[in-house]
Amino acid sequence: MEKRVKSLLLVLNFICAALSFAAPITAIHFEGLKKTKDFILQRDIKSFIQKEADEKTIHELETLLQKEEIFSEIELVQTESEAGVEITAKVKEKITFIPFPIFSVSEGSAMGGAFVLDTNAFGLKHSFVVGGYFSALEYRAIFMYGKPPRGHAPGLSVYGSIGKKNQIYVNTDEYECIDYKMFSGNIGLVLTEIFTDYFLASLSTNFGFKDFDARKKGNISSNRYVDLEPSLKFHVSDWNGVFMSTKSFEYKHESVIYTDCYIWHIFSPRILVQQPLLTDDLRFVFNANGVHSKFIPYSAYVGNSQLGVNILPTKFGTRSGVGLSAGFEYATFKTKVGLFSLYGVYQCVKVEDFDTEYKFNQGVGFGTTLYLKQIAIPAMNFGIYYNATKSTVYSRFSIGMSL
Repeated sequence: MEKRVKSLLLVLNFICAALSFAAPITAIHFEGLKKTKDFILQRDIKSFIQKEADEKTIHELETLLQKEEIFSEIELVQTESEAGVEITAKVKEKITFIPFPIFSVSEGSAMGGAFVLDTNAFGLKHSFVVGGYFSALEYRAIFMYGKPPRGHAPGLSVYGSIGKKNQIYVNTDEYECIDYKMFSGNIGLVLTEIFTDYFLASLSTNFGFKDFDARKKGNISSNRYVDLEPSLKFHVSDWNGVFMSTKSFEYKHESVIYTDCYIWHIFSPRILVQQPLLTDDLRFVFNANGVHSKFIPYSAYVGNSQLGVNILPTKFGTRSGVGLSAGFEYATFKTKVGLFSLYGVYQCVKVEDFDTEYKFNQGVGFGTTLYLKQIAIPAMNFGIYYNATKSTVYSRFSIGMSL
């Protein structure tokens, strides 16, 4: 009797295993490609061939295609055969070659410009940007061309810029501390290597010059320099049909060597968490940024964007600090243009002020973001932020890239 029971259990286990087995993926085809070369996509998805065509694998394939950021619509259709499952990806490509203006307003100061951008140059997923921007205090021309990593070949980007700037730095109390003019330019390259689906590394190097006309005292001197910046990034992404959720840790170490042998370093870790909550339309967003350095010139000071916050003055600068931002983002509605979302955040920051003392500031903010559907450029954003420590309100508005 006992032997019969064991035999029956073995048969049932075999049947369950057979029923749960998913046929392997034998081929992946694309329909709807107008610009992107098919062989480029095939190289990116070759790891899915011979994987089981189960729900998890199909979801991972869709997430990978969404991360390409060149498709506005993706539909995966499965066709069974004796050999396995063939998948047809029916896609609609975004407009990737775009001449477009940029515009931003912050604390009454406006900045505008124009760029020509292609995020899928020649259908090879290369990136190309050329253009410039200007404001009452600055003008600059920029170019960049890059190709992503492929197989055993690392990614390579070449970039450069030239322009003039009247830099004004204030402290946390908005008192003007530094005021100088600078004419500068640089040219450089970035090598990027993807080691696994979750880990990549890059090395950036550039050669440049900075010529100053200092009007207030400070460690500012005109000089030529070489900049080296290795970085490491660990990340996991997932697409839920509304948002691309991400968990990542990135570490950068920038070293600058001047021709007079003056050397300085900046250490910059960053943590980003974007996680859906309760529904696909709501996600938790957490951002932590750190910057630490000593004896760096004022021209290398960092501000709001590098600290990941918006509760400090636009003209504030520091050489060391930590910024935290945590809140929620909700997808309010979709249109043919794209997705509109509302967000609310709590932010806090502890930074070294110009008197070398560390100051703590905290506050809240809310705003709206537009994620464009058919066009592969950054979205529109409007936000209002209240610094509770200083009882100060800041407004930020931008269309296009953040500079």
